[in-house]
Amino acid sequence: MHPTLQDGDTVLVDLSRRSPVPPGIFVLHDGIGLVAKRLEHIPNSDPPAMRVISDNPIYGPYERTADEIHIVGRIRWFAGDLSMAHVIIRGGNGRRHEVDFKDADIIVELHASEDHVELVIEASDSDAPRERNASPLVNIPRHPLSKAMADLARKDRRS
Repeated sequence: MHPTLQDGDTVLVDLSRRSPVPPGIFVLHDGIGLVAKRLEHIPNSDPPAMRVISDNPIYGPYERTADEIHIVGRIRWFAGDLSMAHVIIRGGNGRRHEVDFKDADIIVELHASEDHVELVIEASDSDAPRERNASPLVNIPRHPLSKAMADLARKDRRS
């Protein structure tokens, strides 16, 4: 599931959630071992079928009937090494856009108004013009970000 999951990441699997509705990342037994894949139910399929998707572009999606797939559980949380800077944005339509900064130095800018916070992450590639550098921008309401940061600070103090 690279780039979403890396070798050595820790995952929390909810063993009681084995239905692919809504779509999500699941742990499956593929007959050889355990793998993490995205699953989507294919509506109106007879017999019921699912689309199996890897985030790694090397592996293409494929379809299987529900009887052919052994779902162990839904991945609810994961954590890993943050040494590789990247941004994944998923739209309401389920499409993904990923910015992988690879080994580039990154510049992080934070701008705040009374209501919103804007986060800009830019790869500083000295060989490319500034407008060609990868630079995702996130503009979010200030209150939820402040609450999440406070929750994280409380959690860190307890650790």
